[in-house]
Amino acid sequence: MTIVETRLITGGVDTYVDVHVAAALDSNGGTLGVESFPTTTTGFAELHPGCLASARCMTRWANSAGRGFEDMASRFGFDAAYEEHERGTLDVAGYFEALRRGLSVDLADDELLEGWNDIYVGVNEEICPVLAAARARFPLYALTNSNPSHHAVWSERFADVLEVFTATLVSSDIGHRKPIGRHSTPSPR
Repeated sequence: MTIVETRLITGGVDTYVDVHVAAALDSNGGTLGVESFPTTTTGFAELHPGCLASARCMTRWANSAGRGFEDMASRFGFDAAYEEHERGTLDVAGYFEALRRGLSVDLADDELLEGWNDIYVGVNEEICPVLAAARARFPLYALTNSNPSHHAVWSERFADVLEVFTATLVSSDIGHRKPIGRHSTPSPR
């Protein structure tokens, strides 16, 4: 007889200008591990293959601007304008203007948007049955930091997967980013 032990592990990533910090927690909230990864092609790949989606965005912008990935990634930041955009207090035109300044590029809105929305590469199919099983027992709510441009893409592209949730709360709709605390400030709304 084979005994299989299943453990629920939750992971999360805090994103910063120079580094991403990933943490894994057990089902009791205990820390299993915390690692930091540089915001470079290698760092994205080491963090998780799914993080290569962000690298896709940087690569598109770098190619459109005639620059290298490392240069573009080193200039990108999850700054105040980014947070304002995710809280819905800065529209896409205002965010893209701040992004152009930060990246030191003269890309058109459509070029920025093309890279910006190129991060959605697919669904983690392994989580779908887990969510379905949980939904059979509990109401599920998705809480996400996102902006209107991204929201328009993922809500349409992944509509069938999102049906498992009772509701999806999007930071740009509610005026707050998660977590409100050490690295984030509440919206003035």
